[in-house]
Amino acid sequence: MTKEIEIALAYVQDALMHSSDGSEPAYIKKEILNNNAVWSIYNVQGEKMGYAATREMAFAIAQQNSYTGTSVH
Repeated sequence: MTKEIEIALAYVQDALMHSSDGSEPAYIKKEILNNNAVWSIYNVQGEKMGYAATREMAFAIAQQNSYTGTSVH
């Protein structure tokens, strides 16, 4: 696991402890896949759950699956 993901994971785990609605956080990060920009969706354990073509779509997918999206740079 890279240092960047470790920092993001610590941030998301902190958000989970302070979540008021009980939903589990997911973190969303822009990445390059096959020379195309995509928005990756990760769970708290750092496992990649999927991709979306746009940032907005990634947040919508997270919300539809009972996650609270958190942006990671």
